[in-house]
Amino acid sequence: MQQIQFISALGDRVVASHSSQGVFLQSIGGLTEADIEPIATSGFGQHGQSYVRSIMGAREIPIELYVHAQTAAELYALRRQLSRIFSPLAGIGTLIYANNSLTVSIPAYVSSPLEERESEGTLRLYKLELTAPNPLWRDLDERVAYLSDISGGLRFPMRLPAKYGTTGAVANITIDGDYPSPVRIEIRGGTVNPIITNQSSGELISVPITVSTGSMLTIRTGYGDKAVQLTDAAGVLTDAFDQIDPASTFFMLKPGRNRLIFTSDDVTTADVAVYWRSWYTGV
Repeated sequence: MQQIQFISALGDRVVASHSSQGVFLQSIGGLTEADIEPIATSGFGQHGQSYVRSIMGAREIPIELYVHAQTAAELYALRRQLSRIFSPLAGIGTLIYANNSLTVSIPAYVSSPLEERESEGTLRLYKLELTAPNPLWRDLDERVAYLSDISGGLRFPMRLPAKYGTTGAVANITIDGDYPSPVRIEIRGGTVNPIITNQSSGELISVPITVSTGSMLTIRTGYGDKAVQLTDAAGVLTDAFDQIDPASTFFMLKPGRNRLIFTSDDVTTADVAVYWRSWYTGV
C-alpha cells in the first residue's frame, strides 16, 4: 500500500491512499528518478574526460488524485480544500510518502497546480506536480544516540545506545541511507573543551570553550545549515561559530558504520546527544 500526506507551508494537510475516503491516490512519480548531472574535467590533450562526481537536480514529483463525493456541493468543497492545500503561492511544504517498507519525507513546493483531467458525475481526476529543491528523501523522524562521559565515575540512569570508558563515551551508529547524513549535536554542560570524533572517518569537531552546567552547546553540520550555538541557563542564545577549532570538520555520518567518541578536558555532568536522519536517493 502507498500513502501520501502533504502538509502545506500554512499547516493545512491532505492524506491520500488507494483506500482513503474522499481523496484517493491514483499514482505518484519521482520516487526513484531524478535528473543526474555528471561533473567531469578534461585536460589539454586528454582523451575523454576524468570523472569527478555526479550531482542530482531538483526532484519532480507528479501526482494524480481521484476526488469522489456524494453530492456536487461536497465535490466543490473538496476541490476548494485541495486548491488551498496545493497552492503554488504558499511556499515550501512537506510531502510524506509511506509504503509497506518505510516512511520518508521531503520538502517540496507546488510547481504545477491542480488540473482536472477526467470527470464523471461527482468523480474527478486531478493532476498536479510538486518539486523538491533538495532531491534527497529523508527519514520522517529523527534518530538519536546518547553519549554520557564518565571520567568522574559511572552515573545512573545510563542512556543507550552507548559504550563507556575512562576517556569518554562511544556510540556506534549505522546509517542505512544512500548519502551522508548531517547531524545535530547537543552537549549539555558542564564540560570544558568538548570534542566529538568520528573515528570511522578521522574527522572531529572541537570547540575549545567551557559549557557550564545548565548550558547547552548545539552544533549542526548540514549543508547551508552549519552552526555552533551556545544557550545559557537563562535560555539566551549566543553564536559561537568563531569559537570552533580551525582543525574541525563539520562531518556527516557516512552510509554504513560510524564510531563516534566524546572527550573533553573536564566533565562534571555533561550529556551528549547526536541526532540524524538517513537520506535516500530513491524509495
